[in-house]
Amino acid sequence: MASISDLPNEILDHIFSFLKMDDKKHAQLVCHGWNQRFLSPRFWKTLTLQLDPSRLKKTGADALLQAAGQGRYNCIDILERIPVGRNAQVVELLEACQFSLVELRLVECNAGTLRTVFGTLGKMCRLRYLTVETTNNARLPKVLPAVSGAVGLANVTHLDVCLNNVSCLNLVRRLATQLKCLALTVTEKRDLLVRCLNEHHLTALESLTVDAMDCFVPILPEELGDRCWRTMAQLDTLKYTSRKVCIVLTEIIRNCKNLKELAIDNCTVSFECIEQICALQGLKDLTLNLYEMFDGIDMDPPPLLEIPNVENLYLSPEISLRLGKRWPKLTSIAFNTPSAFASERAKRLLSDITKIEGIHERRLRKFLLKAVDLDREAIEWLQTLPIDLLTFEECRIDGSVLDVFTGSETRKNIWRIVMEECTLLFSNEMAYNVRTFEALRAKCPHLRIVNINVTLKDCDELY
Repeated sequence: MASISDLPNEILDHIFSFLKMDDKKHAQLVCHGWNQRFLSPRFWKTLTLQLDPSRLKKTGADALLQAAGQGRYNCIDILERIPVGRNAQVVELLEACQFSLVELRLVECNAGTLRTVFGTLGKMCRLRYLTVETTNNARLPKVLPAVSGAVGLANVTHLDVCLNNVSCLNLVRRLATQLKCLALTVTEKRDLLVRCLNEHHLTALESLTVDAMDCFVPILPEELGDRCWRTMAQLDTLKYTSRKVCIVLTEIIRNCKNLKELAIDNCTVSFECIEQICALQGLKDLTLNLYEMFDGIDMDPPPLLEIPNVENLYLSPEISLRLGKRWPKLTSIAFNTPSAFASERAKRLLSDITKIEGIHERRLRKFLLKAVDLDREAIEWLQTLPIDLLTFEECRIDGSVLDVFTGSETRKNIWRIVMEECTLLFSNEMAYNVRTFEALRAKCPHLRIVNINVTLKDCDELY
């Protein structure tokens, strides 16, 4: 959709019935606002074209061009290598989308395809989201100057790029003053990441994502300079992924004083890093999927996590953490335990949650437990918590959970329960009031069950 006028007349009539037409200037402003809203990412689902060699063969070029000319494509994914003979069709298609294209994703394209696409970027009028994912070390061409009536890359505020070579760094440099969200994937070229952070103060940047999973040499704090720390100070979102010891992460978080969202994935962190996270008083969303702590995997006592303003908490208890009692704004919790070793820690964290001040006087919107082993004691803790939606995914759960779910306290506190891909464990030595899903569904209409396995165990212990 290139314009609001592309909507069917009956929809336009309905929309304009809510608009006061006595003030023409006001009406124009409202229409402009609606047009921008209709072009926002929330409406992209049906407006995305995945362009690969097979799609070019199956769908006629004329049909694609006609749809593009009608402004139907706000997002185009160009996947893999486009045959040389098809380059002209790709150029025609992109040029037809110059007034409607908002997002462009280039995934594993070769140098020839990149040259073809980058040659048209100067004509894009509304492009805001640009993704370049290449692991083949292909150099990114220079973007040609914008033609008359177009703005080229002037509107691009979101960039996702793999730092394979200097040409990728040059693209970041080109957009340095206008980027609001930057996602960097780092391979073995860790020096390019250091240069990217040091050479530019990204004055408009609000969100930074760094995926350094394939970077085997860690970055040290002394390698980063003043421009980097000034950029960090203005961030409200930071996402960091690495498989190595993240010595630099402590210093990065120390300088990110205005963070509202923090996600750390697969990292090995220090006790000091946990302390710096707890010092982020403005933090609202926290994801800690930690690998281990290089101060020692089982510290005694374990680090205490307590951040008063956090609303959404996602933990993977691979390391020993405990939760404090002050979480006054907590509304959503998720535990993911990929190993049996972490499941006992998840149970301790669950016990900590029941001890949070005021937790039984307010409602949690969501509570997700994934790949957790739960015995009856853990389930009884859960049933005391007021929860809108309680979800179990890939969990191993004692069969007595069914009796607990049918209890009056559970039905009063928990409004909806979802169980997906779980295993229920029953013992011949115990009596159960509910052992069939039919009986459970009859007593718990708020419970949804998807792909449940039932296992008979020989003893009462779950672990």
